[in-house]
Amino acid sequence: MEESTFYINMTNEMISNEMITNEMISNEMISNETVTNKQEEILKNIQIELINNFNTTHLESGKDIIIKEEEITFTISTSNNQKSLKNTTSNVTIIDLNECEKKLIQNKIIQENQTLYILKLDIHGEGMKTPNIEYEVYYYPENETNLSLLNLSFCGDTRIDVILPINISKNEMDKYNASSTYYNDICHSFTTEADTDISLKDRQIEYNENNMSVCEENCEFSEYDYNLGKAVCSCLTKTKIEKISDIKINKKGLYSNFKSIVNIANLELIKCAYLLFNKNGFINNSANYIILTLFIFSIITLTLFITREYIKLNEFIDKVVEIKKSKENGVKKIKKKIIKVIKKRKKVKLFQEI
Repeated sequence: MEESTFYINMTNEMISNEMITNEMISNEMISNETVTNKQEEILKNIQIELINNFNTTHLESGKDIIIKEEEITFTISTSNNQKSLKNTTSNVTIIDLNECEKKLIQNKIIQENQTLYILKLDIHGEGMKTPNIEYEVYYYPENETNLSLLNLSFCGDTRIDVILPINISKNEMDKYNASSTYYNDICHSFTTEADTDISLKDRQIEYNENNMSVCEENCEFSEYDYNLGKAVCSCLTKTKIEKISDIKINKKGLYSNFKSIVNIANLELIKCAYLLFNKNGFINNSANYIILTLFIFSIITLTLFITREYIKLNEFIDKVVEIKKSKENGVKKIKKKIIKVIKKRKKVKLFQEI
């Protein structure tokens, strides 16, 4: 898709960027506040232009309107233009409203195949791997001749795809995804280039300190296309662009949803027991040998203890049986003596009677 760059001046007239000469650019240092004010002014003018008889011919011919001002790139595009860029190697960010758009059609808020107009801001910051994306969507309501801001809250929990150009090697992929095993698995061992082990806590600190985030706040890393060099972030919908002064902060890099290793480390380690029966896990982790040795030692100790106690129990039972037998024998002897005495008495009595 061919791209075209325009600048919107204070009178809302579109002037080709080629007409802006170096004489129009001051050589003096511009303060951050001045830059922000200028960016706010550009945003306001674009928003006014969009709802006041905006000429969509240029966009519908397949060309975006792009305005670059310092670290912000303003883009006016269409949903169709954005979709046509998805499967290309173009070095631009893309907003794919696909599922949200389907929901809007189902709820009869927009018509099927209706063109949507997207105002997108790419906000670059120091140390950021990819820009933060702000956007708002416009459409022609039924029987209306002017564009209106589309309320994407009707999409509910349906997410949209924000596609970002970035080169990531397969070896580094896990390091850019906060949900990967690299930042969440306490069982597997990861090492540095110097072949030293990195603890899970250190890996999480590395993510935040090195600003490894690709996707911004309220987005999840979804997938990466190695052929096109594009990362896909699944994001909650936004409705309206905030003031630039409010959004010009680096929201990337910090991730607070990591598990608290201090609180759950022992519980998590119990889950690692299955690695004892995993050939690769056992071979690659020397700690497993220590665990297995302790396990075997415990089994042997327990076996010896049970054997010793079993022998003692048998000895005790034998003694009880022996005592019981001796008692029984003693009772029998007493009975015999009593019987003899009784018999003698009977004989004596019988003799006296005779």
